[in-house]
Amino acid sequence: MDCGYRIVAALPGTVKVKFHVQRLAQELLVNGEYIEAVLLYRDCLGGIHEYDPLFMYGLAQAEFGLGNCTIVKELK
Repeated sequence: MDCGYRIVAALPGTVKVKFHVQRLAQELLVNGEYIEAVLLYRDCLGGIHEYDPLFMYGLAQAEFGLGNCTIVKELK
């Protein structure tokens, strides 16, 4: 599923963009749009942000919202 949220992958090295995308993902999460939030958070987790706690926490919340409890337990 491609929602057109591949902006992070298209612009390598743009830390500021990742934080704007994270804010968008947080809004999606608040509005219950968990699938889109998961896609964005997964895109943000890469490079120097591979283990970023904010992105990982957001991803865990979105996966939990989808009922993917086993995936949440495996996030490291």
